[in-house]
Amino acid sequence: MWHYDQQESLRTNRKRSKPPKKGQPEGALYDYGDNINLAVFSSLQGEPHNHQIAALAVALKQAMSPVFKAYIQQVKANAVALGNHLMGKGYKLVTDGDGTENHLVLRDFHPLGLTEKARSDSYFIRKVKTS
Repeated sequence: MWHYDQQESLRTNRKRSKPPKKGQPEGALYDYGDNINLAVFSSLQGEPHNHQIAALAVALKQAMSPVFKAYIQQVKANAVALGNHLMGKGYKLVTDGDGTENHLVLRDFHPLGLTEKARSDSYFIRKVKTS
């Protein structure tokens, strides 16, 4: 008779202890298969998740469509317009050419003499005041 308390096994949240395999003596506790699998494919690496693979496939298919290409071109045009408007108001941007090279507009705070600490402190002060 095989008892659960006789087997020393590695427990995970995905599988439970199994009874002995065919051909394995009843009292033997030398099932190395799970340990070898764990060493070869560590649980730290994670496992393939079908929903993530499907989401990536859908996103890449949408990115190939002409509608998405037109949308991205409009997003970039809007970012360039915003960058040009801010430069017209006297703000210095990190990329002063077109105002942006992609969809991001980054303001340069170096002319104001603000350090990283002062910028982050002023951000949190404004956040607290508006909350």
